[in-house]
Amino acid sequence: MRPGEDITPSSREGAWSAKTLIRDKRRGKSHTVEIDVVARRPGQMRMEVTTPLGFHVASLALDGEEVAYAITREKKYFSGPAEPAVMKNLINVSLDPKSIMDLLFDRPLDAKTWECRTDVNRLPEDCESRGGGLRIAWSERTSDKRLVRIRAADAEVTMSLVETRSKVRITDGLFSLEQPAGFKRLQGE
Repeated sequence: MRPGEDITPSSREGAWSAKTLIRDKRRGKSHTVEIDVVARRPGQMRMEVTTPLGFHVASLALDGEEVAYAITREKKYFSGPAEPAVMKNLINVSLDPKSIMDLLFDRPLDAKTWECRTDVNRLPEDCESRGGGLRIAWSERTSDKRLVRIRAADAEVTMSLVETRSKVRITDGLFSLEQPAGFKRLQGE
């Protein structure tokens, strides 16, 4: 939580579904995935990634400063600090998992690492990382939907986010992910 930030009960938890286009500019390839997310502010998130046909691709759990993910097809598992490089294996862009929380809750990104413009309603409209190389833009925003485009030099991610009602009961156990049997543990990202 940022200093002075108020978390009201209505904005503390949420669930989203995102049709996501991931484009690898270097290889000239793109693919579409469905991402279902459940999150609790200030720092807990669970993501389930599937193909449009429903095949499981990956799971990610963020709990404060720790993140774990499993990539199904490759049978790889990682657990460690929640750093930007972690997301590169999932969405081809190095983005702090905690910044994804801000995207979900439609909150401004951390002013220490991002320079952002807001719209007339004081909602994020366009942000650029202070280190350069990463830009995020919001568009087509309605009360429960928005388009988020994340651009890096070598990749672009377009998420059509829709707020949903979670069918999953949100408990602390939801935000942890144990190493599945037969999965290789990856060392530091």
